[in-house]
Amino acid sequence: MKESSPLIFCNLYALDILLEMLITSWNCANGIVHKMDEVRLIIDKYIPEVLFVCEAEVRPDQIDLINIRGYNLELSDSLKLGKSRLIAYVREGNLKRKLNLEGDSENIIVIENAKQRLIGIYRGFKNYRQPGFDALGYLFGLLNEGCKTAKEITIIGDFNIDPTRDLSTPQGQKLESLIIDNGLFQMVNFVTRSRPVQRPTGWGLEESTIDLILTNVCDNKKVYSETTTSDHRLIAVDIEDEKRVPITKKQIIRDWTQLIPRNVARLASGAPDPTTLTELSDSFEYLLDKLAPLRVVRTRLPDNLVNPRVEKIKKKRDRLYRTYKLTNDNHFLSKVKEENKKLKRMISKETKRVFQKKA
Repeated sequence: MKESSPLIFCNLYALDILLEMLITSWNCANGIVHKMDEVRLIIDKYIPEVLFVCEAEVRPDQIDLINIRGYNLELSDSLKLGKSRLIAYVREGNLKRKLNLEGDSENIIVIENAKQRLIGIYRGFKNYRQPGFDALGYLFGLLNEGCKTAKEITIIGDFNIDPTRDLSTPQGQKLESLIIDNGLFQMVNFVTRSRPVQRPTGWGLEESTIDLILTNVCDNKKVYSETTTSDHRLIAVDIEDEKRVPITKKQIIRDWTQLIPRNVARLASGAPDPTTLTELSDSFEYLLDKLAPLRVVRTRLPDNLVNPRVEKIKKKRDRLYRTYKLTNDNHFLSKVKEENKKLKRMISKETKRVFQKKA
């Protein structure tokens, strides 16, 4: 997944034009209830628009145990058979579940908005229907129906089919037909599952690519992965989507930019020397309040803090541009260009030092 890095403020302003939505999928292996700590860590770290969890094994009496604030919980129709093996956490916003595309008792969840259709899938090994029933064919038939749309399609989840080795098998041929018939692209090119297995020659590591991301538009998507406590990796796809509502949160932090030795020496030189622990503590608090004041800031997406100084320049530029549009006075247009240059210099300067994550 994306590594933590200094904040790049120019990226924040690209969000005004083009926003990204992060869709994630994770096979938690053998049930989600005892792995809720990791699910919360994933959501807190990446704030995904949707997190599909495969092999969740959720019973009706466990639903209250796995709710997460700020997200709507969706369960697959396999709950009718006693357990929901696929669930989805959908961030409250413009994405909604589409129920009429899902088959009876299947592990498939369809989420969509005006532009995107997201299909989460878990294809388990066990056949819960009567013997002889083509469960895989039925599931892929539902996926074919889900692909009949003018929207951008993203299918993500655990297929339990490895396209790098299984194309000669009946399961692999059905996957290949799904991809070709619907003009999809397979975007995962890395190992998604690693587990130890015992062979006649001893223990070895079995690796496979069975967690897949299929899409009919790949130019605006980036794929990531991360190791987890499960034998499956977390897989994620970043989708550029101009209609997504940006995540904005308020928090209070200290602005450490002025807390440098020169400024500390300047303020300390005019103050009397502390003689007690109380006076020393008061001196520290005075220095912090003066040189590292508390600020209320907003965040957009994980780890991205909005710099108030950059925001101020941007708002002034936007006001000048609106005035130019109303008056057609080139004087205001020249002022807009000046503010743009000032904004560019500020972004270049602040990128390296202001509101770093360590603050």
